[in-house]
Order: sequence, then structure tokens, then C-alpha cells
Amino acid sequence: MSTTPRASRRGLAVAATLAAAVTGLTLAPLPTAQAASTGLVISEVYGGGGNSGATLTHDFIELYNPTSAPISVNGMSVQYRSSGSTSAATGVTPLSGSVPAGGHYLIQEAVGTGGTTALPTPDATGTIAMSGSAFTVWLATGTTALNPAADGTAVRDGIVDLVGVNSNTFETAKAAGLSNTTSSSRTKADNDNNADEFTAGAPDPQAAGGTTEPPADEPTEATIAEVQGTGDTSPLVGKTVVTQGVVTAAYPTGGYNGFYIETPGDPDTPGASRSASSTRPPRSRRPRPTWSCSTPRSARSAPSRRRGASSTPRRRRSRTRVS
Repeated sequence: MSTTPRASRRGLAVAATLAAAVTGLTLAPLPTAQAASTGLVISEVYGGGGNSGATLTHDFIELYNPTSAPISVNGMSVQYRSSGSTSAATGVTPLSGSVPAGGHYLIQEAVGTGGTTALPTPDATGTIAMSGSAFTVWLATGTTALNPAADGTAVRDGIVDLVGVNSNTFETAKAAGLSNTTSSSRTKADNDNNADEFTAGAPDPQAAGGTTEPPADEPTEATIAEVQGTGDTSPLVGKTVVTQGVVTAAYPTGGYNGFYIETPGDPDTPGASRSASSTRPPRSRRPRPTWSCSTPRSARSAPSRRRGASSTPRRRRSRTRVS
């Protein structure tokens, strides 16, 4: 919902001015909403957190910034009241910080007794216990509890955006009711019609920080024999390892893009191979080399020399991921 007058309202003002000029009548100025538009919208609301059958543990309200610049929410709040209420908001959560350009802002609300999955790290936290099926939520320019009219008014003083979920208070038409396993998500740009803008579906909360990449595992120091192991599969599969040995062949061209490395002398692990190969597919497909864990050297023939292969042994310390 935008709190600035729509184009139709501006057109009406122009028509009124022209009429006054023609008839000589003095017309009072048309009323306008007092709150300035910020561009922010409510993008998702969910009240089933922690309820029976729910996966998520908390209720939440999510904002979205459709503009190309961050927008501050300092001094603003999200407010809540039940679907049949005509009183002021019963829940107010103050906000701080900003919503990144083209990004989201997640407000975590009350926790339930069920659910198994926590929300992403929220940008603000409140304690509003939302209904799982029907309610009204709005984004306010301040933190004083407001009491919007229980109707379908699209533009309201002090309110940036409002969503009525099967409620008596909405924008033009109310959004469909929900369950403990569904949220109401914005699927269209703001057009002051909750029924048209919002769709019920699986909840998908998003915070300003986005998705956090899991930390990379620490590399394991291992000899070539330990990497190869004594069986058909390396005992270090899935781990990043650092090893050292003598390069006995390198294939920088010809499609192999890899090298063979060998440990001088007796292997550290009885029965294990002293050699291993590392292949590196083209950079666009895979950025790191992958060890090919083969059977002991005695059970296979040595790699044939090819044009472009280096025949001068040299020591090499390599870090790679075993697969």
C-alpha cells in the first residue's frame, strides 16, 4: 500500500481546479494522506509458527524494499490485531536499521510449543502471538498503536502498508485465510488489493542478511597413502586434504588437466598405494581438483607418457578435496 494519492486522485484535483476557474466557485482542497510513502511493502506474514503441524517455530512478518536504495526503518513499527477487532493494535514491534535495496527485512514474533526449524537470523524481534488463520498486520510510520477503520480503505494515515488475512480490515479485498502450514506471500507489486497481491503457500522467510554460506571445512594433513587407503574408496572422501609428494607426470594439456604425485620410499600405510592422481576439470565446471582414489599401483598399469607430460620428478604440496 502506498500512502501517496493515486493518479486518479490527482486527476480529480485537476478537474476540480478547472471547474473552479470556469464557474468562479471556490473549492476546498482535496484531503490527502499525511504519511509520506517510503516504498516499503509487507511481503509475507505467517502466524502458524510453533502450532500443531508447523515446521517453523516462530510467527513472522517480512518486509521488502523494491527500490534501488536502502530504506531506513528507524522509528517505524509493525502492528497487529485480530481479524474481528475494531480496537487499536494489540501488538507493536518497533523496528531499527534499514532494508537493503531489493532486499528483505525479517521480524520474528512469538514462539510456539511445536515446530522444528528456527527462522533465519531476524532483523527485529517481537513477542506478538499471531493467529494461524486470520489477522490484520500493518507497517506504521511510528510506534504508537493505531486503530485503522475496519473496512477496505486503501490509503490510511500513518500506515505504509496493510495486509488483512481473512479479516475485517484490508486493502480493497482481503487475502485468503491461512493454516498452520501456510503463509500469505506477496506475488504481485503493490496495487492496494490484498486479495490480488497475496497468495497462500509454504512459508519462506527471508532476512536482510540473506542465506549464510556454511563455513569451509579445515583441511586435513595426510600422506598420499592415507588419502588412497587400502580399499576401493578413500577413507577421506568428502574432506579437503593437504599432502606432499613427488610429481611424476603432469598433463596441462590434452584434456586431462591434472598430474600424478607419488611418495618416495615405502608407503606409510601397509597395502596402500604410494601414488595418486589429481584431475582438474575446466575452471568453468569445477574450481578445485579432485583426487581419484584408485586401487594399488601394482593392480594397474602406470600412466603412459604423452606429449606435453613432464618426465622430471619434482616435489609438490597440494591441497584438494577427496571424492
